[in-house]
Amino acid sequence: MDKPRVLIAEDSPMLRAMMKKALEAAGLSVTLAENGRQALELAHAQTFDLFVLDNRMPELGGTEVCAALKSDTRWSSVPVIIITGDEQPDPCGADRYVVKDAGFAGLVAAARELLAI
Repeated sequence: MDKPRVLIAEDSPMLRAMMKKALEAAGLSVTLAENGRQALELAHAQTFDLFVLDNRMPELGGTEVCAALKSDTRWSSVPVIIITGDEQPDPCGADRYVVKDAGFAGLVAAARELLAI
């Protein structure tokens, strides 16, 4: 069985690498985007089972990307996790809002739940 495919959009190279490591350790295949615009480009070019979007990114923030994905029938059923600092993100139809934590345990738990793995 193929590993579930996850797209992570995060502008911090260090956090991108940490999230990738945590999700790959959980058995997921991870693709990385540096910003919201690149995330949408990758979504058009590939198939994903889950989107993980940083709330605050240059060009397009996570909630803006989420709203675009959820309004398009190609991706409306694909779960979205918005990663936040301590800010309250705008509602966008995301399936989960997860606060950044050391080790990304909350992210991994949310991904497993949404992907039913």
